[in-house]
Amino acid sequence: MTTKSIVCVNCGRTVEVSARAGMTKYCPKCAKAITRERCRIARQKYLERKRLEATKQRKPQKSVAQIAEEARSAGMSYGQYVAKMEGGGAS
Repeated sequence: MTTKSIVCVNCGRTVEVSARAGMTKYCPKCAKAITRERCRIARQKYLERKRLEATKQRKPQKSVAQIAEEARSAGMSYGQYVAKMEGGGAS
């Protein structure tokens, strides 16, 4: 198997890697640290996005009885009223 020498972009150390390694830029030690840091940042972004979704204001939920009462007063069945409320309403 052939090898080639690369100079790590991060630490400057010269390392022998497989010629099949392609566009290797980092020594194995730095590659592991950089991968770990990228994963940490991606996880932070994911958790922040998830936290923001959880704190979004949701519209107040009505009970089934309240919705049924509103439907009766509007002269519709419960199903028709809910469909209209959700915007799919074929009356």
